[in-house]
Amino acid sequence: MGPGTLGRSDGRPDLEEDALGNPITWFEIIGPDPEKTAAFYAELFGWHTDAVEGGYITLDTHAGRGMNGGFTTPQGQAANRSIFYAEAADLQPLLDKAGSLGSPVSAGDNPPIDWVEIGCAEPEKAWDFYRDLFGWTIEGDMSGEDGAPVHGSFDTGAPVGARGGIGSSPDGEARVDIYAAVDDLAKYLERAAGLGGSIVMPAMKVDEETEIAMFTDPRGGTFGLYGSAH
Repeated sequence: MGPGTLGRSDGRPDLEEDALGNPITWFEIIGPDPEKTAAFYAELFGWHTDAVEGGYITLDTHAGRGMNGGFTTPQGQAANRSIFYAEAADLQPLLDKAGSLGSPVSAGDNPPIDWVEIGCAEPEKAWDFYRDLFGWTIEGDMSGEDGAPVHGSFDTGAPVGARGGIGSSPDGEARVDIYAAVDDLAKYLERAAGLGGSIVMPAMKVDEETEIAMFTDPRGGTFGLYGSAH
């Protein structure tokens, strides 16, 4: 599993014109009481948060890699969720391209956040979509044989931001999970629980070198951890 810097008035990272591809450099956790949610993650991971105009809260991991992000409330009746942002020097051509590919377009100790997991009902179609839209390299690592899930890992080809995976979601619903790279999953799970979070998936090995875990924060949003398997 595999930074942007806070530069704009809204806290989002400045674009880099010489990026090799369309990297993922920003994420948002959207839900009620963003101040409480931001305080939870600041206490859990030691990340720096700062409130900006409009009630938006920015997050800077100070990790030197991965991505930074923000916390905000949902608009109208929108559901709580996590979303990611891919960087582009010129947005309109990519928005037009996303529309042509069938996607609706709308106006979006310091461990790094450097992995994004996209779950959906038809991963192979999503692979084609993101390959065509952003030029990402996506390689399948789980074929879906005998009822197993389908999964592919993607690399944006850019030297900044996050990498990730696109695979089958357990319920077929679309979702995005954000992961932070940590040195000790058990330590952070215990800390998350002590701060009012709940462990939804204890540490488990996904290959010989990597283990993952997930918890919910006090607002009910899910967040992932990954690290080296012991």
